[in-house]
Amino acid sequence: TDQLYVGIDYGRSDIKAVVVDAEENLLAKYVTRWWRSSDAGVEYLDPQVLKSHREHIRCLAEAAGAALGQVADLSKKSICGVGMSAAGCVKYGKLCGIPPAMGGVE
Repeated sequence: TDQLYVGIDYGRSDIKAVVVDAEENLLAKYVTRWWRSSDAGVEYLDPQVLKSHREHIRCLAEAAGAALGQVADLSKKSICGVGMSAAGCVKYGKLCGIPPAMGGVE
């Protein structure tokens, strides 16, 4: 179908992004680690050292974009939904504080 759904799962160790269609067929997946640019190129790191939410969003968006880039005829399709999940403590169905990956954000 022409309807796509993007799922992003992130934790302290990595970011996983997938793309599925309306029939739940897996069309693409991409796994990366948290990173930032450095003089040496790309520096992989613990996400808790990232101090701005913009740095986290950059990594999440890059993973989603890389997964979408694997989908054939992407320009003819529509993204109909995006879902995210974060590793963290859940108690009685609610998050307990900040997920570990976001621990450094002020």
